[in-house]
Amino acid sequence: MSKKQFSPDDKASAEFFDAVPRRQYELIAPQVHDYLEASGEATNSLRRIVAFGGGLSWLLLLIEAGILSSFSVANILLGGSVFIVLVVGIFNFKKALVPTMTAAGGIFIVLVLLHTVQTVMYGHSNLSELRLGDYAALPAAIFVAARPRWTSISISVLGGSMLSAAFNYGFNWDFSLLVEMTNAVVITLPLCYVVMRMLKTAQQIDHGAQQTIRNAEVLATQTALVELEARFLSFIHDKVLAQLNAMRRGTIAINAETIAQSYSLEDVHLLHRLRAVDGVVSEILNAAREEYPAISVEVDFPTRGFDIPAEAASALVDAIRQAAKNIALHAPGVSAELRIKANWETEALFVKIKDHGSGFVLADIPSHRAGISLSILGRINQLAGGFATVTTAPGHGTEVDVQWKALQDTENNQLDEIPSIYQTMGYAELYRPLPALIVWFLILGISLLVDHAHPWFWIAGLAAAAITLVVLIEDETARLSLRNSMLVVLGIWSFYALAISSGAEDISRWPVNWFIPSATLMCVLLSVRFQPLMGLGSWLGCVLIGQVFSSFGWASTQLIWTASLPLILAILPGALLPMLVRKVSAGLPLLITTGRIRAARRALSAVEKEFIETTRTWLEERLGFLLVPGLNEADQKTGALLMELRLRDALRSPLFDQPAITAAVWQVRKRGVQVSLLDDLSGNGGSPVQDARIDTLQEKLLRALDELKQGDAITVRVFPPGRSTFGLMRITKAGSEQVEVERFY
Repeated sequence: MSKKQFSPDDKASAEFFDAVPRRQYELIAPQVHDYLEASGEATNSLRRIVAFGGGLSWLLLLIEAGILSSFSVANILLGGSVFIVLVVGIFNFKKALVPTMTAAGGIFIVLVLLHTVQTVMYGHSNLSELRLGDYAALPAAIFVAARPRWTSISISVLGGSMLSAAFNYGFNWDFSLLVEMTNAVVITLPLCYVVMRMLKTAQQIDHGAQQTIRNAEVLATQTALVELEARFLSFIHDKVLAQLNAMRRGTIAINAETIAQSYSLEDVHLLHRLRAVDGVVSEILNAAREEYPAISVEVDFPTRGFDIPAEAASALVDAIRQAAKNIALHAPGVSAELRIKANWETEALFVKIKDHGSGFVLADIPSHRAGISLSILGRINQLAGGFATVTTAPGHGTEVDVQWKALQDTENNQLDEIPSIYQTMGYAELYRPLPALIVWFLILGISLLVDHAHPWFWIAGLAAAAITLVVLIEDETARLSLRNSMLVVLGIWSFYALAISSGAEDISRWPVNWFIPSATLMCVLLSVRFQPLMGLGSWLGCVLIGQVFSSFGWASTQLIWTASLPLILAILPGALLPMLVRKVSAGLPLLITTGRIRAARRALSAVEKEFIETTRTWLEERLGFLLVPGLNEADQKTGALLMELRLRDALRSPLFDQPAITAAVWQVRKRGVQVSLLDDLSGNGGSPVQDARIDTLQEKLLRALDELKQGDAITVRVFPPGRSTFGLMRITKAGSEQVEVERFY
């Protein structure tokens, strides 16, 4: 980076008199912006779960049915889209995930519509071999995961699931068709609803995580800038001024090497500083007693200590010092108490200072009286984890409460307030009596499609299904309890055995026999209640029960394990989703915490780099004027003195660190005028205070400087808060004892 070379005598070098760099709270690290834009891990992870679980199950069902054994445009589109979704989900191609999932679901819906139109117009369709109704719930869930809204659910359920079920093997409007369409909706609608709620919840979590990370970044930025500014100003005071003083006195040569040492900034780099709470308490006590020695003290200190950030400790000490100073100034001689309590469990420090003076009306304090508004309320309430109040009334004294509490406690409480999975994923709406009753009526409708040789077993099977569904909706948690899960498994097995014993014969169309879809539906419902192994195990038990019945002569083709075992693929999506969701949700608090830490680190690194580079450049460009060609040794020493005075003004008088004032002061000092600038309002090294009267004072100062001659002297002072006089300007002419004084109110 090229550096400018200034000369204070060059009118074109007005930037030479720019103010000392100070913190800018609007600074946001670009790296953190990029990080926030790239975040969204919860949403992306859940989409990957749906892509992987749904895509894998969908692909396995296509392979098992032999649909991909032949090559056609429809087969290639269907199989290719599923395969791409699976690959994108496995390898986490974030930008491609939503488009590919949308395309896969869209291709399926288009094929269903084409199949429906051909069947209605011609009575048959060349897409019948795709058996679109056998796996409609999977593309529907994938499509909703990509577009989580009710419109997507309507398109998927009505346009995909119902039509594919209605026209799966042709179209005959009868009771069996109504039952098959209802079965498709009962399976697809809850699945799509849960997926939509999952994605909505994930988006809320990501939004909350981004806000938490952004807050951490802003907090880290502000903390870093406060610390860096303090270190930079200390560096100027301790090293740069000493260097310039030595150059002026001739003890250090003025050359490129010594100038470079003055802006090296080795000691400005940011370090995390923590203060032990016992040391902070001691400083608070000392500050209060220095300002008001008669104050009584009560300290409640824990057996275990904790650390407080240095900036928080400094703010607490300064606030109590100001409060004690106010007592000495406005209520001298009254009794006053200071109470300090530290809590190591919550890492909090509470300080209360109370006097029994006359009190006052808080709202009547003039705006320029900054003691309470800035030093106490303003500084503490802007502090991360800080809180301050002032309570007073005429005749009731004044009480100042300040406290600091570790920020992570608040953040952890916010994380704990994240709604449960049972609430956010829609279980509270799905696993209720009415949906369970609908499922039972669906099982009843499926059973009516076949004839039963032993009706009492049919009735007993329906009763077992009813009891199973009742137990299934018992717990108000996402995960069904182990006890109820075991009861559900026993209920499914009992239902399966009783349904087979009813003696129903196979039919030529869906559902072939009633116990297969009914049992698989209950297994899926159990799996989704965060009992995936129980759900899969219950179907394996059904397969074993069917094999036993088959060995005793029951004739249904669905009892043979080669026919019933592949149906476990229909249960697999319901089993995979809760398993993977649990892993993701368990890691979300850690994910948010990690993101917060990363953002803070990025902010600290970026802010430190930006601030140090800016301040180093500022110092290098201004100290470099001492090396301007043509300056003799005397001019260099004079320049070192002027720069030393200029920097001292910047440190102790921020209100006057304005380019026009700095340039005017530089010129009059160069011609032998003594100038003293005193800013007691901002405080040493503090940021300039905003006050309309400052502009008036600065304008008059500039006019006065323009009239001063060699040997004259001028002192300008802005008083601290609480004084009746805002500031004054004193001018002494050379060779005259007369002093001109102008006061500002």
